[in-house]
Amino acid sequence: MNNTVNNTEIEVELASAGQRIGAYIINNVIWLVLMMIMVFVWSALVYKPTEADIVKLSMWIIVISIIYGAIQAVFMSRDGQSIGKKIMNIKVIDKDGETAGFVRNVLLRETVFNIICMVLSIPFTIMVSEKAAQIPAFIALLICFVMLFVAADRRTLQDKLANTYVIQLPKKKSSVSFKVK
Repeated sequence: MNNTVNNTEIEVELASAGQRIGAYIINNVIWLVLMMIMVFVWSALVYKPTEADIVKLSMWIIVISIIYGAIQAVFMSRDGQSIGKKIMNIKVIDKDGETAGFVRNVLLRETVFNIICMVLSIPFTIMVSEKAAQIPAFIALLICFVMLFVAADRRTLQDKLANTYVIQLPKKKSSVSFKVK
């Protein structure tokens, strides 16, 4: 992909669909592992849980999720990379090739996108059931998945909403040197 920044053309390599899906999976696996550890510790400490114990666990789940989300938001704002994106060596940039920052990465790509999905779920909740409320988010996820493979610029709904691109970072050169005899 070629972009022009201050009348200077820059060339970047778009992240592959596999890299983006890998980053998504890594981010969710980390969150899932955190939840599993918390539930495991909680179940080891609480033999016969009461309703109050379950409320406490729910509160801890919310607190840990907020902390994890805040850490991800800081990384995305500062570096254009979530933990999964760092591991996959990809980054979110704006149309000028700069790190997209807090507004584009966190507010538009994540917060506004998820709010739109939640608002779209309201009719499903009212007309069908609470379980059906997940249908719009699933459809959005499926559309994004297809876009990764079909769209020439590999931009998903979040990328279009925030006017961002996800790129492959240059491979880091190893600083290790040695001689073989």
